Amino acid sequence: MYYILNILYGILIGIGAIIPGISSGVLCVILGIYEHLIDSIIDFFSDVKGNFMFLFPIGLGISIGVFLFGNVLRLLYSNYNVIVSFFFFGLILGSIHKIIKESRY
Repeated sequence: MYYILNILYGILIGIGAIIPGISSGVLCVILGIYEHLIDSIIDFFSDVKGNFMFLFPIGLGISIGVFLFGNVLRLLYSNYNVIVSFFFFGLILGSIHKIIKESRY
């Protein structure tokens, strides 16, 4: 179950990588995996197996998200440019609160 959840997180991060104005890092913060992700990358060789088991499903999900959603995004932008642009603008505005909340320790 843990690996499936990380694949789903990766898919969301991959989608965020190709959406204009949305940062994959912001999505990592919203999903609550940013610190673990950074720690796993920085200290990769201290626990290779554990870090690989965390990072591989996320990387797989990112690849799936980029390849699958890229075609969907192209179709949406070609047919519904204004609606899609305002939707993404709303996503950006909606995520500001979470980032401000996370940045205040």
